[in-house]
Amino acid sequence: MLGNAAYAQQEVSRIVTVHPIVGEVIDQQEKLAFGLFSAYRLDDFQKASFFRFASLDSTRGSILLQVTLRNGEVRTRSYSEREFQQVRNSIERQCQQTLYEQKQEERVVARKQALPPDTAAAPKYWYVGVGATYHSYNSVNRPYCEAEPLYLAIGYTIKPRVALQGEVRYSRQIKNLSNTSVLNGETYTYRTERDTRSTAVTLLARFRKSQTQRRLQFDWLAGITIVHGREKETTFQTSSTYSQTYNYPINKAIQPHLVGGISLRYLLAPHVTLGTQLLLNKNLVPFFFGWGTPFGGADIGVSYLFGDRKFAHAVK
Repeated sequence: MLGNAAYAQQEVSRIVTVHPIVGEVIDQQEKLAFGLFSAYRLDDFQKASFFRFASLDSTRGSILLQVTLRNGEVRTRSYSEREFQQVRNSIERQCQQTLYEQKQEERVVARKQALPPDTAAAPKYWYVGVGATYHSYNSVNRPYCEAEPLYLAIGYTIKPRVALQGEVRYSRQIKNLSNTSVLNGETYTYRTERDTRSTAVTLLARFRKSQTQRRLQFDWLAGITIVHGREKETTFQTSSTYSQTYNYPINKAIQPHLVGGISLRYLLAPHVTLGTQLLLNKNLVPFFFGWGTPFGGADIGVSYLFGDRKFAHAVK
């Protein structure tokens, strides 16, 4: 450090600006922004300026930094041309970096503004649905599964126009068939009870085709369903003198089905949507009679969105 007295005999030619962005007087905010003058604490610093002297001892340099502290004390320090240029280069590098970051932000904003509303970035959100259902699924052997009357769905958007949706359907049907016959003069009654349980688990991709602003939405649907069927059949044979029960082996089938279809949805409220979907399915297991024939079904239900209200009409 050098006091003012050390330069009392020198002639100050002019005040110099280290960089146009800070000007002739560098204040506390500029010191902080550009990381200048680390020898002085930010809380103590008030302002600083550079002066160029007409003549100085070559060992001390030709430039003087004058720092004014918040308590009014003035301190000085000599700078060589090289040190002065280093300060200027440091400020310039930070200016260029800041300018680059600003341009990058402007490009991102411009790209977002150029996108149509439907393709702009939107938050991800969950939704759940419940409704009535009826679907038939073909199988290699019995049971020929039918799933009714209720389905549950849960979905999650992965893109503004694309959502993944899982669905579960379950049904239990008990059917009775009966007939009579006469054998050796005795009348026999035959009653067959068929207990069929069906579970269908579906994973769908929903592709929204309609504009977000419309209350009525149209979607394409595509996915896969795993169908589990279980059939238990029991025959009861009775007469006035005879009774017998025969249990057939339990018949089970677990098979994948390709599914696809369409969906229509109508926004009732910001978070509530009424929708219906029509689906066709085709068993993916080959080499059995009827494999080429698609089966199908329909659903109708309501869904509730957990998320931002302005995106509520983008889901089922």
